[in-house]
Amino acid sequence: MEEYKAKWKQLLTKKRLEEEKEYRESDSEKFRTEFDKDFDRIIFSTAFRRLGRKTQVHPLATNDHVHTRLTHSLEVASVGRTLGTKLGFFLQERNELPENLVPQDVGTVVQAACLSHDIGNPPFGHAGEYAIRHWFERDGQEVLNKVFPNKETLTDEQKKDFLMFEGNAQGFRIVTRLENYLNEGGLRLTYATLGTLIKYPWDSSFADENKHEKFNVFQSEKEYFVRIFEDMGLKNGEKFSRHPLSYLMEASDDICYKILDLEDAVELGIVDFDTVKQLLEKIISEYETISEGKVSDVNVSDIGENYEYRRRIGKYRAKAINALVNMIFDVFKENYDSIMKGDFEGDLFRTLKEKNKNLSNIMSDIDDLTNSNVFAERKKVEVEIGSYEIIGKILKELAEAVADMKQNGENISFKSERLLKLIGKEQPVEKDSYYECLMKITDFVSGMTDNFALDISKKLDGIF
Repeated sequence: MEEYKAKWKQLLTKKRLEEEKEYRESDSEKFRTEFDKDFDRIIFSTAFRRLGRKTQVHPLATNDHVHTRLTHSLEVASVGRTLGTKLGFFLQERNELPENLVPQDVGTVVQAACLSHDIGNPPFGHAGEYAIRHWFERDGQEVLNKVFPNKETLTDEQKKDFLMFEGNAQGFRIVTRLENYLNEGGLRLTYATLGTLIKYPWDSSFADENKHEKFNVFQSEKEYFVRIFEDMGLKNGEKFSRHPLSYLMEASDDICYKILDLEDAVELGIVDFDTVKQLLEKIISEYETISEGKVSDVNVSDIGENYEYRRRIGKYRAKAINALVNMIFDVFKENYDSIMKGDFEGDLFRTLKEKNKNLSNIMSDIDDLTNSNVFAERKKVEVEIGSYEIIGKILKELAEAVADMKQNGENISFKSERLLKLIGKEQPVEKDSYYECLMKITDFVSGMTDNFALDISKKLDGIF
């Protein structure tokens, strides 16, 4: 359809944040596309590198085979590239792919967004998110409600950014503001990649008013968000629609953590190999059934107990992921019109389960297994509880130092001055608004690795 072809030209724009005036759609390099540059900028960023010491599921794991946020993100990016490339060929067949693009370009956009989908996650996984919210909700109320001599205070909208702290919004902040070009576009990614990264196209106030737990935009990045989504034709009145590729990015994440959390559980001895093998075989078998014999090479033969389970599980994992990728893409095609019109509700994985009850039962069995065994594993629970104390202690000390600086200016105490210097050259300064100061200390804490947060917390207690 010509309507969709014109829309994809907007959605797959190569325009870059804060480089709009230099933008030329025809600009390109022979060996590296604009979307390749997005991928490269993300993978070479310091925020991405720190994911290597951030929890995926198991915090402070000493087993080197267990996933971190970095290995998880790389695997999600691999799945996302496949889904995006499949869509690229689908668009080409429908004559909807913009003339200056090839199918693989769509795969690269999804791959880049997948690579950065967890870049804003704090230390200790989702427990870290809850710990930041918890501190601001409880001990941090006095911090949020401070009124300084110049009458400066936080707006209700700004308070919600802290009370509802969200790693997805922190990720958008990192790639649009904090990395590379500080406060001038961050990594300066293309609008296409930034749009694909956004799963929840609203801010914390909208999330609070509409009972959404998650959101993708802090008040500090709202202007960027509106600019990008308006340019891509994703704003309709006061409502913003999701970028169609964001559904593929989200599904890639869902596929990977559903399957690979099981693999980590086997690695740590929480779940036995045969239990996981049977679940993966059921996914593969279900795909074979619904494909009605049109798909070959779905069967897997176990190489046997003489080999390490790491070698044995690889084939099952690969076939199960491939099965889910193909089933997910079928759901995308079936709902293509509603996705393009911005009417699609929910996500692709949930829609797949609603459509296929057998698969839904298999995934429920996986959820039951992970909830009762993996997420309840004792060491994981102990570290997650401890993360509240670790993160709370650091936030408390830094917030008190900020209040001291805003209240007393040059007469700030020696301790407060030293605390703020921990943040480095991007520490809060007196001319910053109070909101900016609190955002900076939250940037610092959420950017910590598990190990660094634990180390700083100990040192604040005088333990060296």
